[in-house]
Amino acid sequence: MKDWVVTDIRWANLRDLQLPFWQKWNSAHRLPHGNWKRTWEYPFICSKIPFGRQSPDSWDDGDQTVPENDNPRINPDLPTTTTTRNAFESRENPPKKRIISANSKTLSGNDNSYDYIFHLSQEEEIPELFPTLTEMIRVAKYRIVITLAISDKQGIPLEKLRDLEKKLNIRIPPLPADALHSNQKAIKKFHQNIVGNDHHIRILGFTIDSRDMPKSVGIIIPHWNSWPFLKMCLENIQKNRNPALSETTYVIDDASDDGSYEKAKDYFRTDPSIQFHQVYRKSKKDDADVGYLLDYGVGIVQEQYVAMIDADIVPLSRDWLSFPIWIQERYQCSSVGMDSSLSNCYVNRVRGQYWWQPPERYHSRAGLFDNQWFSHTNNLYRIMNTALAKVVSDSIGFTRWCPNRGSLINRIYRAGKDIIRLQVLNKRYPYYPGCEDNGVAASHFLDINMFGPKFNIPQTSYIGVTPSDGPFGQNISGLIFHFVLSTRALSSERREVSDAGKDYYYWVNRMQEQLDDQLVQELIEASKPFKESWFSPPLPASWYEQEFRYIQELIEEYHLESSQPGKKAI
Repeated sequence: MKDWVVTDIRWANLRDLQLPFWQKWNSAHRLPHGNWKRTWEYPFICSKIPFGRQSPDSWDDGDQTVPENDNPRINPDLPTTTTTRNAFESRENPPKKRIISANSKTLSGNDNSYDYIFHLSQEEEIPELFPTLTEMIRVAKYRIVITLAISDKQGIPLEKLRDLEKKLNIRIPPLPADALHSNQKAIKKFHQNIVGNDHHIRILGFTIDSRDMPKSVGIIIPHWNSWPFLKMCLENIQKNRNPALSETTYVIDDASDDGSYEKAKDYFRTDPSIQFHQVYRKSKKDDADVGYLLDYGVGIVQEQYVAMIDADIVPLSRDWLSFPIWIQERYQCSSVGMDSSLSNCYVNRVRGQYWWQPPERYHSRAGLFDNQWFSHTNNLYRIMNTALAKVVSDSIGFTRWCPNRGSLINRIYRAGKDIIRLQVLNKRYPYYPGCEDNGVAASHFLDINMFGPKFNIPQTSYIGVTPSDGPFGQNISGLIFHFVLSTRALSSERREVSDAGKDYYYWVNRMQEQLDDQLVQELIEASKPFKESWFSPPLPASWYEQEFRYIQELIEEYHLESSQPGKKAI
């Protein structure tokens, strides 16, 4: 029997419609009159299921074919209407066939045939709601998103909500004060007329996610000209594989020109779980941003979860992936990983946004950060549900998005005051503008759209400190080791750090002589002692030890929960 759980359930509401994601969707897809429900339903589905920049397709009459391995999305019982075409039709000609319209009673395909399934509400009652839901669960692999029209006059009668709660083992939340309905003046903002005859209808949306074992995770590693570090990274991924996870590693190479890519492909050629992809891009010399490679990787990952890591990461435990996945599922996090405190540099850059945290620097403690507290899980260690990662990648991307460095617009952009940069030249407004660090805009996108809290697994110790770029040899709560600056300080072509300090180069020189298991273990041991912080005023070593202990206690709780009868260990 398949294991599924409801991860989000909510009534259509006006608060969601005020969020940038909903507003931008409705601005780009003007719906015909009489579709007030769809102004919430379509963005809700698109926030849960990745359709891609060009992949949404209209439903044609008659049979459809779907290319193999194209991760199609299936939509049972959705009628072919003008509204549907306006909302989801691709502008590409011919469009990709990524969506299937099907009758839920005769869903084609074997079990787990489709990564994602969605179902839009209908004004007529679904005569066999629970058989329909059972069939959707059968053919879905990762996620099901459903919206239902709830009314005693049309759609699903209220009495069936009791059966729905029992079937899904949930508690349907009370109707909020701002629940969407057809008599609200607010729907006029979305070019919808007030429809008095529909005032009795409310819309319920919910998301169901698979908890089947083993959980699958794709590991994305951006790489460029750093074979010794990549070898160290991949070998330790192999050593720390968790048998309860199905892992696939995607090395995304940025057209290395020192033979690193060819060496890696040859050395790991016997491991089918490691895939190699080489990317050629025109902006390579102007912008070394790894976010481009992450976006490429997110686009090809087919697993339920995705981990994004640097090529100089060393996993230290079999829990390095399974524990963050457990955290993600426990708290319904949008992202789990290391917050390097970069958000301190950006928290005050958008006017009119009042964050929970104080304007001065905050310390990246371990734990959960609500969306009203802007936090940033770094590209070097981030775990997400793949569906959401694809939505982020398609919507804003993990890139820095810097204009050409030599262009006139870039000089104006960099010289302009915040209001100019944020509103006049920022194509991504109200999200952060370009040239921010390491996917900061992606983290901001998650927060201001209320996609779920983030969980910080902090750096708790380190080897040493560079003169201007913080610590190196980071030990991240005993789960991973991160050498730091392997490209930015060592590359002759992409050097962004002119002097990483004598302590840093002591270890680099030794690594260049011979990077073997013994030296890796020496690096790891050197990273373990707790030290006071490198910034002023300093945090005592005891603060870092306290954060380390907190994460270790959670890991023990995770192990205990996984070992209980009836629990499936990750």
